[in-house]
Amino acid sequence: MRRLMILSTLCSLGLLACSGANESMRTDAKQSPQTAAQGDWQLTESDQLDAASIALAPPTLHIEDTRISGFDGCNRYLGQLQWQSDAVIAISGIAASKMGCEPARMAIETAYLEALRRATSLQVGATQLQLVTDAGERWHFERATSSQTN
Repeated sequence: MRRLMILSTLCSLGLLACSGANESMRTDAKQSPQTAAQGDWQLTESDQLDAASIALAPPTLHIEDTRISGFDGCNRYLGQLQWQSDAVIAISGIAASKMGCEPARMAIETAYLEALRRATSLQVGATQLQLVTDAGERWHFERATSSQTN
């Protein structure tokens, strides 16, 4: 009987430890993904950009209702976000300013805007957001602080 209690306790502790592993990708059960996604996000990782490129000029994403806007690595952009379900999305009507930048920043802009145009889903957590394209490319964002969005 004592062995069973010890085993049960260890299993419970193991499950508890595992449950916190993805805490940053969890939303409040009362909050929809559409509501959780609202606000400012900064790109931290991408299948298409290396860490040095992201550090050079990190793109941002601001979501407000059905509008998106932000910095694409070179210019400011805006567009429309349509939620088709809790995770399935479409982004359309992307427009960006036309300031010229150095080639490395232009490459960031090109890759990022293309990813937005091809986005098919958003997975939203309390502090992280992941955008996925139709090709399965992943773009990871973290909730931005006010100093990151100014």
